[in-house]
Amino acid sequence: MYEFIETLHKELSITPNDITALEEEYRISIPTPLKDFYLKYNAAEISLCTFTQKELPNNTFEVHTIYPIKNSSFEHGVILEEILHDDRMDGFIPANLIPFAKDQGGDRYYCDEKTGNVFFIPCDDIDNPELVCENISDFLNNLKNVEQ
Repeated sequence: MYEFIETLHKELSITPNDITALEEEYRISIPTPLKDFYLKYNAAEISLCTFTQKELPNNTFEVHTIYPIKNSSFEHGVILEEILHDDRMDGFIPANLIPFAKDQGGDRYYCDEKTGNVFFIPCDDIDNPELVCENISDFLNNLKNVEQ
């Protein structure tokens, strides 16, 4: 289990069919490592954590929430499908980018469905996505809890 997982909600788990339905509806292909994460940890509550780039150790990114595919553990929690819908309706975010997490300010992290690259896209500067990590596995494996 990842160190940043605080509470796992088995009753909110999803199936491969749930992922396939989302992929078909939005014509996306979720990278396998992200699918595997969702099959084990959908709707898990996480601690506030950070990702630090190896090449730029002073460049740290905060992660507050990983969006569930469905079945949020919070009463008014946002799910990935809602964000995908909004992104597609707005047309500002490229269709190959899949939203999967956010920071405390609501700025989002996206995974490129083709490359697995992770990008940070601030809400107020969507035209300049910042490459955070070259693959989703490294991103998830290197998230560290913030010292309280």
